[in-house]
Amino acid sequence: MNKIIFNEEWSRWEPISGLADKYCLVSVVSDEDGFKVILEDDKGIGPNVSIFFKDYVWSYRNVDENFRIKIIGDLLEKYGSSFYGQWTFFTVKESDYFNWLSEQSHEIFNANQFIHFSIVACDDILDIVSCYEPEVTFLEEIT
Repeated sequence: MNKIIFNEEWSRWEPISGLADKYCLVSVVSDEDGFKVILEDDKGIGPNVSIFFKDYVWSYRNVDENFRIKIIGDLLEKYGSSFYGQWTFFTVKESDYFNWLSEQSHEIFNANQFIHFSIVACDDILDIVSCYEPEVTFLEEIT
């Protein structure tokens, strides 16, 4: 069996300063107000993080990491375990997800107009395709 070459180029995305290394996915909401992701610090000591796309996003998928073993192995081989194991926020170029979207849309999808964000959370990998960067903020704790 021939090994498929991993061509994706992953980069650490730091949308705001002061982020913890690792977050867990709390919620994903897509409604008339936009697309919102809430993440919780995996140690439970920092504030939650909101990622908000004020309009819709073109595509997203959330998959339990147990079903993304291939990408985890590819990242491990190409970048090492600390790259994805000690950070949550990434952008991806030469994206296989983009290739799939292009194929599914009969090549209407043009990757040059979009950004692939990948949130590698504690137990989930959330991929988001948008044409702009979201608003990322820390959420105040409600007492």
